[in-house]
Amino acid sequence: GASAALLWTNKNKIIAEKNGDSAIYPASTTKILTCIIALEEGHTLLKKEANISSFSIKQDGTLLGISPDNPIILEQLLYGMMLVSGNDAASAVAETVGGEYHRFIQMMNEKAKELGCTGTNFVNAHVLHNDNNYTTAEDLYKMTKYAYDKFPLFKKITSTYEYEMPKNDANPDGYSIYSTISLLRPGSVYEYEY
Repeated sequence: GASAALLWTNKNKIIAEKNGDSAIYPASTTKILTCIIALEEGHTLLKKEANISSFSIKQDGTLLGISPDNPIILEQLLYGMMLVSGNDAASAVAETVGGEYHRFIQMMNEKAKELGCTGTNFVNAHVLHNDNNYTTAEDLYKMTKYAYDKFPLFKKITSTYEYEMPKNDANPDGYSIYSTISLLRPGSVYEYEY
């Protein structure tokens, strides 16, 4: 069923909720916590070349299209993960920051617990459905508020509509990626100037 929580962020107070503490499948919102861990634990790696493994490029679903043959830095991966929701990018972020994919998942769950997210458990760093990958509307608020309060780069990335990616074999002049969020799309009926 439907699950939602409306909060007054300045007072950290729930104004309204419907099943706000019920388990839901997080889909792409999983990447909020993936980005938090990258910015917190991998901040010294942001300008360094990311680890692109065969595991990362074999992910399903929405992809950024990364390749071991085309170097990309961690910060660029974060844009690819958050703007186009690239599952390959999320996996590469996890391996770059965690050193090992499953260690990164541990880091995600440890951070969720630290933030008071008692209804959350992650088994992957991206989006693909798994019965053991769940969160709640209230926990998603806690994670997102933490990201916005602590990391200016998180706010910058998630407020970006178009981002220029580096040159690669398929795009020798570089190429742009675009956010899937209609609120950011110029000319969209959903565009929100704030």
